[in-house]
Amino acid sequence: MFGRRPTWIGLVLMTALRVIAAEPVEWPDWLAGTWRYERPSGSVTEERWTAPRAGLMLGISQTWRGERTAEFEYLRLEADPSAGLRLVALPSGQNETTFALEKVDRASGEWLFANLQHDFPTRISYRRESADTMVATVTGPAGDGSTRGFSLTFRRVPN
Repeated sequence: MFGRRPTWIGLVLMTALRVIAAEPVEWPDWLAGTWRYERPSGSVTEERWTAPRAGLMLGISQTWRGERTAEFEYLRLEADPSAGLRLVALPSGQNETTFALEKVDRASGEWLFANLQHDFPTRISYRRESADTMVATVTGPAGDGSTRGFSLTFRRVPN
């Protein structure tokens, strides 16, 4: 029995050191704030994000036209010890879906999240165009095997 204790203690210490030595999560902290996309049809989408705190960035999205909400979505970016960062989306009464961080392209300012097992979308990206402009792109498979999707160009709403 004593012969096994050092093994267990060693495993616990190695795990603890791995957690301590893990690289800190890089956050798209530029996303914090309120963003607005206005369609020519008159409908508006706003997305609001908190600053990263305690392993989370919380977001909410609402699309409306006039006094009627067309859709809404609860979002969160959360630190994942095994994957670094993940996006969790809960849209308009549908099931919660998790998207793993697939890549960060610092040159273009894009953060790409993917879940290839999801029906639609399979990829969601946020790309910072400037301090006041952000493009959100949603893509996935169409019924005929092609790719479908859309992009929304948001403008930052001043506080």
